[in-house]
Amino acid sequence: MNRFYKIGAGVLFITYTLSAQASIDLSTYLQPMMAGCAGHLSFDDDDAFTDIGDALLRKEVVFMYPYTDSDGNSTTTTYYFKDATAFGYPIVKIEDFQGYEWGHQKVFFKDNKFLTLRPQFKLPATDKKGYTADGVLLEVLNNNFKGYLTQDVGYTELIFDRQEHSISCGSGI
Repeated sequence: MNRFYKIGAGVLFITYTLSAQASIDLSTYLQPMMAGCAGHLSFDDDDAFTDIGDALLRKEVVFMYPYTDSDGNSTTTTYYFKDATAFGYPIVKIEDFQGYEWGHQKVFFKDNKFLTLRPQFKLPATDKKGYTADGVLLEVLNNNFKGYLTQDVGYTELIFDRQEHSISCGSGI
């Protein structure tokens, strides 16, 4: 594993370069995206994707200032893949952004064929009256072919982006 460090203009870049050969389906890792962006999807640790063999080309970590989290950073970790799929479609990378009170996970596809997946991505779970498992009323502010935006104590959003060829799940306060 080669490591590359570069510091400039308040941003620290760390790049890990790995070899790649095999094809792999990453749908299992991303399943919470389909269920209302449920749970905390974060791959921001040293062990993320270590069990997928050579499909991971490289990992880049960017610490951004002055935006801070509890450790003093907003961090974007990007995983680049070769011959990987998610939900049956080829992907090129996954981006994991973590800030202090917000974050998102974004899957980048090779083309726009993934847009047909939108009906399979559900709103966050509620009871018949619209309350979450925590007893908070969930307000659906937007729900269409481009994604959704919901609000309870914070917000949850799903975005299908035709220009970026991506699906993102974001949340924050």
